[in-house]
Amino acid sequence: MMHKQQPPQPPMRNQGRIAVFMLELKKAFTEWDRRYREEPERFMSEAEHLLKETPDTYGDACAPYFMKLIEEVKAGKI
Repeated sequence: MMHKQQPPQPPMRNQGRIAVFMLELKKAFTEWDRRYREEPERFMSEAEHLLKETPDTYGDACAPYFMKLIEEVKAGKI
């Protein structure tokens, strides 16, 4: 019996390993800081959410936002 080969599934977004150049990391961290300085009130609500996290879950809470910044850097939006 022949099975139809399924197309490969796209990787889960924001999970697993990514390749990032040091310059891209620098730009993403700089953008994170810029956004915080320009709109601290926007980050305060997020900070309140993160304060509910434990040291074990803090990274899980921050990683998606940082990955979004990395994606913006790679796309040339930052």
